[in-house]
Amino acid sequence: MTDLTDPKFIKLKYLLFLLPGFHLSGLLLIHAADWTVALLMVTMIWGLCSFYSFVFYGIQHYVDPRCKFSGLWGSAQYVMGRQKL
Repeated sequence: MTDLTDPKFIKLKYLLFLLPGFHLSGLLLIHAADWTVALLMVTMIWGLCSFYSFVFYGIQHYVDPRCKFSGLWGSAQYVMGRQKL
């Protein structure tokens, strides 16, 4: 499989990740319309986005510049010490 380089498909992939998140967040808020649920959901999304950013940016730029992960599984193996560079 080759890398995705076409800007149109990259934008489509972006939307395919974004739309379900907004859709499911809206459904959750409709189902449990409460400020506490909304605050917990925003905090959860912020935390997970920060984690994802750290996995692909933080480790490579601040921990080990040789690390380049293709996914979360590769980064988990590196953190657990099972992946050798």
